[in-house]
Amino acid sequence: MAAPESKFGDTYDGYREWLLSLKHYPEKSLNSRLRCLVDAIPAGSKVLDVACGTGRVLKAAIAKGCQGRGIEISAPAVETACQKGLDVIEGDVDSWPDNQQVADLLFDEYDVVVFSKCLMYLGTKNEILDRLKTKSVLIFQSNPNSIRNRFNGETANLIKWNKQLPYRLKDGKEIEQKSAASLATWAASYGFRQSKIVYGGFWARSLIMQVSR
Repeated sequence: MAAPESKFGDTYDGYREWLLSLKHYPEKSLNSRLRCLVDAIPAGSKVLDVACGTGRVLKAAIAKGCQGRGIEISAPAVETACQKGLDVIEGDVDSWPDNQQVADLLFDEYDVVVFSKCLMYLGTKNEILDRLKTKSVLIFQSNPNSIRNRFNGETANLIKWNKQLPYRLKDGKEIEQKSAASLATWAASYGFRQSKIVYGGFWARSLIMQVSR
């Protein structure tokens, strides 16, 4: 779930605390962007949804024959997902070095791993991508190519978070996330050399990119 920046300030710790403080997590319908995300998941796949919220994508994927698991930091969202009968655990993705339950979930074998508007906020994103045992990754985030985002400040916000929690290539070099191409370059350095844009154009505010081995 996207959060108003004024709610948590300019730091990762502030954002994390904002998420943990939520008493209610709004339930929404599956919008057109998420339908594109679900459509990109092959029927029958074993799927992990990272930052799955209330499980909208997981539920839709399971409806097309997938096996789905998820992780979410917000307790109210996890409660809603579990009420739907979904296999979702409550946890901070970045806690995996010291949390065996989270590590076991992240680094199990999957056909598809979905990152739902969370990569920019993950401090261990580089280590996670390096360790994933999956054929394909779907990344859903704000679109750095969007003309609208460049005018409304969202692209600048992406770059700001990039400086705090940098994307690093496999060789350790930082790579600024200012375009879909740079995101593809980052993923390719970890072995996900095939990439395609599932959703997003110069006017679309959101980007869904699929990277595969």
